[in-house]
Amino acid sequence: MTENSFFNDVYGSWKDKQIEKYEELVLELGELFNNCNRVLDVGIGKAWFWDYLKENSYEFDFIKGIDVSREATDSEKDYIDYVYIDEDEKNFNLRDDIGEDNFDLVIVFDSIHLIGYSDELPSLINEGGFILQSIPLKFKDSLKRYPCMKIVDEGNIGVSEIDRYLLQKK
Repeated sequence: MTENSFFNDVYGSWKDKQIEKYEELVLELGELFNNCNRVLDVGIGKAWFWDYLKENSYEFDFIKGIDVSREATDSEKDYIDYVYIDEDEKNFNLRDDIGEDNFDLVIVFDSIHLIGYSDELPSLINEGGFILQSIPLKFKDSLKRYPCMKIVDEGNIGVSEIDRYLLQKK
């Protein structure tokens, strides 16, 4: 079983755990989501977070979602601009693959420890923009702290599974 097929098979069973985390994040950081119009989601998967926010009346002008597998995204949402990348590609360049866009918010849930291009993420954020990471507590040492960005908030979220989140501002 490849790493991609493992995540495609397993991730679908995590929806309830993820929704618990989203509920807590919105209670903690809801105002942030009201002030970010252009969003990049790295490891978007099935886009449950965006469905949850839409159901709770949050709106965004533009959402770009990155993933390595069309299978992982299940069926694409019409309000998301999807980009599929092969991180192992010889000439891989994140900026080239996603375009010249800059974002108010970059979301990286449960994937910062899996991506090799994480150092490039701050360059994609507008001045005054944010990066929000979340990762299962057992991987908390993998959270990336970007020295060019100020830590605004951090904490634990979740009930069934606890994640550590980190919010930084450029």
